[in-house]
Amino acid sequence: MQTQVGIIGAGPAGLLLSQMLHLRGIESVIIESRSRDAIEATIRAGVLEQSTVDLMVEIGAGERLKREGFVHHGIELRFGGRGHRINLHDLANGRTITVYAQHEVLKDLIALRLRTGGVIHFEKPLDEKLEVELIFHISKSTIRGKAQMLFPMWATQGWMQPFRFVDLSDENRHSLDINLKSFLGETAKGAAAGA
Repeated sequence: MQTQVGIIGAGPAGLLLSQMLHLRGIESVIIESRSRDAIEATIRAGVLEQSTVDLMVEIGAGERLKREGFVHHGIELRFGGRGHRINLHDLANGRTITVYAQHEVLKDLIALRLRTGGVIHFEKPLDEKLEVELIFHISKSTIRGKAQMLFPMWATQGWMQPFRFVDLSDENRHSLDINLKSFLGETAKGAAAGA
């Protein structure tokens, strides 16, 4: 299997990323260890910030969310038997939060990715010793190498899955290190300037 971007896990972040890449003409493949039914049936609470709701609408996954989500303009805290309303809407310049369960978000995103030609491989657990070819395009450099998972997916539950390069030359390793540090430094400077 070859793709521009490989995404491990069909959670909200992976599905959103896949759709956003698709809208920019970048292909991706999602690999998920669980079945679609299992993902969509796992009940999880969900409160979405305004920016998440806006993003869901922008990428084409917000129709049901807008229809069925429960918009909250504030919360009430109770102390000593008395309620104290905090008007988040006024405090956040008109922004709100929306109650919409995470499994509903997943249903919407999975349906959208499949409807728009996205590739999701369900029930494909990644195992240690799996090798993947990585191609880094940073500035004007292209570096190819193979990497191998260090632990089975269940051991890290998909979080920060460590890989090790298995055939990256010292020259390419050094070039990659320099280019990534430069790229990350420029990104951090840009983020600080925009803050």
